Amino acid sequence: MGHANSPWISVTTSPKTMFDTYGSGSVTGWKGSGEYGYVSLDLSKTNSRIFDAAKNLTVPEHMRAVFGDELSDNATRHNELLVYLRLEAEAIVHYWPPGTTLEQVMKDIGRS
Repeated sequence: MGHANSPWISVTTSPKTMFDTYGSGSVTGWKGSGEYGYVSLDLSKTNSRIFDAAKNLTVPEHMRAVFGDELSDNATRHNELLVYLRLEAEAIVHYWPPGTTLEQVMKDIGRS
């Protein structure tokens, strides 16, 4: 929900979402917009709890009255995973500096 004090780290399984929604390709000017670059993660290398928000986020009716369907829709649309508290350095398997194109990221991860 964008809360600054949340213990959850939001990541996506979609390079396109990473780049177009939160990175350099963002037309919404999302905070950061790729200014620190991008990382690829191997979540099997973290001891943190992982919650697949895209598949499992159910929003209670009283919350839907306030937020509508936006919470669960965003999680699904952005292929969102939530990692609790920390990501170990070993989980970072690749780093791309700011200015890297989506095409290069896709090539590097074998999806071009």
